[in-house]
Amino acid sequence: MWSSSSSSSSSSRLPPPSSPLPLNSPPPLCPSIAAMAPRSRDRQPMIGGFRFQMTCFGKMIALFGSSAVMCTTSVFFRRYTTDGGSRETLDKGTIPGEGWLTHWGEQIAETDANRTAAALEKILSRNGSAVLYDAPIKESGDVDNLKYKALRRVIQEYSGVALSLPPPDNGKKGYGLVTVHKIASFFEVLDDMNNPMTAVESEQPLAMESVGQMFGFLLYVSELPIMGTSSILKIQKVHDRAQVFVSCMSDKNGGSPTHVGVIERWSNGELEIPKVSCSSNISLFILVENMGRVNYGKYIFDRKGILSDVTVDGAVLLGWKMYPISLDICSKLFNVNPIKQVSISRTAEKISAEPGFYEGRFDIYSIEQVKDTFISFRGWNKGIAFVNNFNIGRFWPSFGPQCTLYVPAPILRQGENVVVILELHAPNSGLTINLVKKPDFTCGSKQYQK
Repeated sequence: MWSSSSSSSSSSRLPPPSSPLPLNSPPPLCPSIAAMAPRSRDRQPMIGGFRFQMTCFGKMIALFGSSAVMCTTSVFFRRYTTDGGSRETLDKGTIPGEGWLTHWGEQIAETDANRTAAALEKILSRNGSAVLYDAPIKESGDVDNLKYKALRRVIQEYSGVALSLPPPDNGKKGYGLVTVHKIASFFEVLDDMNNPMTAVESEQPLAMESVGQMFGFLLYVSELPIMGTSSILKIQKVHDRAQVFVSCMSDKNGGSPTHVGVIERWSNGELEIPKVSCSSNISLFILVENMGRVNYGKYIFDRKGILSDVTVDGAVLLGWKMYPISLDICSKLFNVNPIKQVSISRTAEKISAEPGFYEGRFDIYSIEQVKDTFISFRGWNKGIAFVNNFNIGRFWPSFGPQCTLYVPAPILRQGENVVVILELHAPNSGLTINLVKKPDFTCGSKQYQK
């Protein structure tokens, strides 16, 4: 909890919360997808991420009362934020010893309801204002939890007026297992995800911002000379995560790119490229993901993409083409050209460790059954999901702790519903997703399993 107070007494303060990327008029109580920012293992703000809910002011009044406390929409942040405090900052905060942010690869951060309420009471007694992390209003808008009730009691005491009753929690439904199938590899539909007119050529790789790609992915393409042995590829500085592929038009795969490995800004910047038997030059593909930005501190100016030379055995690689990847049409790729989809399906049966699109369908038989749900991606690796052409967010259960993505009822419909998944590595072995009633934050390291 971060606080500000008009009192003259000094107190340790946590940094203010990060602001989300701007949205285009999201509907009330419907979560929207924001970026994920990088954070390193030594608690520098290198990798992490958040999903957040913009809740209208009227909803806040209904929950806490019109004269309760000055708040901002950041009071409704749920679980994931883009920045990260140091251990010293956490220990000196309003609620010492408790994590106030969750990052990918960590245990879910939660604060005790009674201790949080006591901290809020202390702030209000000094005529201060508060922003709450691990928020009492959940991502789905639900308030039936101990923390919300404890904070409401404190706010009631200091507001001096009777608070209106909160609305009931939204209905939830688990629709069960949904089988998915691969509909295309990423490279098979590459031409449909980028406009050739937006491709940029340069001797050196350029930052995403320099080619007009402010978020999402940028594909860097170059050529390697014929190699008699394996080589070491090095990228000194990449923001945030790069997947490396090579291909040879004359090989038995017909030039289909082969996955080499991953280079991340928080890990080693070198990869060994195995010997490739090829009678021509070898194509090099580097798919870079922008995982978001912070909004203060030394990372406030955080360019994305490849930000240094790319070297192969110490020699600088020149001659690059950069292709902005549009995710706006990802989920619609297979709705517009059934002839093309038939041709793609012939090669889509092979499941491999490379980016690919998967599709699953499920039916809702009556309007009364259209309720909020959560998609569990347990067993999957990393990617982005769309439901009925709506981007519901990124998943990374192999790193954790988040296993599920929230799907609000207004996105669903009576009849057939379609889930399209861009998996950046490989799906779970059963080729299934599970639509469940509750969120799950126990993926990743076994130490987080409960």
